[in-house]
Amino acid sequence: MIRTLLTITLLVSAAVGAQILLTDSDLWEAAPSHAYGLIGFVVLDLLVAALTLARPRLGSLSAMAWALVKFFIMLGDILTARSVGFEDYAQFMNYLFSLWNFDTLLILQLLVALVAYGAFRTTKQTKTTD
Repeated sequence: MIRTLLTITLLVSAAVGAQILLTDSDLWEAAPSHAYGLIGFVVLDLLVAALTLARPRLGSLSAMAWALVKFFIMLGDILTARSVGFEDYAQFMNYLFSLWNFDTLLILQLLVALVAYGAFRTTKQTKTTD
């Protein structure tokens, strides 16, 4: 059950990322390198979701690590303010956190990490082999 929940949260994360890519013209105009990075995020979400189904223990551990890395990369976006046309970091931070889909994607990473931890603990207890 928890493995299914983990897979679903990863797929939702990929879907939100895809939604941003398809609807945020500012992203493509002001920061195409960030858009390409987001494509990578979506692809990795899908790969980790598949890994979670194929090899539960390794997939859970990978999902936990990936979600935390992605969370901190997304927060680190704030430091790129000047390269995407903002005067200061606070202004860019306010802009990013005003976007519901950015906020959703950021929160989803914490949820993925928590669910992945639970899935990892479950697979460890049931001694599922990878």
